[in-house]
Amino acid sequence: MKELKYLNKYLVKYKRLILLGTLFVVISNVFQIVPAVLVRHSLDLVSENIRVYRSFDGLAIQDNFFGVFAFGILMYAGLILLMALLRGFFLYLVRQTLIVMSRYVEFDLKNEIFAHYQALPLSFYGQEPD
Repeated sequence: MKELKYLNKYLVKYKRLILLGTLFVVISNVFQIVPAVLVRHSLDLVSENIRVYRSFDGLAIQDNFFGVFAFGILMYAGLILLMALLRGFFLYLVRQTLIVMSRYVEFDLKNEIFAHYQALPLSFYGQEPD
């Protein structure tokens, strides 16, 4: 870990991107968990409403109940789809912030190495074997 200590200055330099990327990771993980809860609630809704639907067998209210039941299922399906889309969007933002930050660090490191090679005397290049 001592070798990586040198990179701490870049963590400070790009702390805003790191914090933003971490926030996006947390948000995308939330949108990964929420659909599981929605699926559980929708399955509970289906099982409860099937029993209620059967209890209205032969009554006119049975058709009205089916419409309300179908609307509830469609709402849950829409919410699950929305959560998947939001998770995908925030994963995109994670990649854009953290990967871009890593490219900035690479660029800075390359510039430091190049500046170091430029500062070396010409005798250094003559002494070193190929």
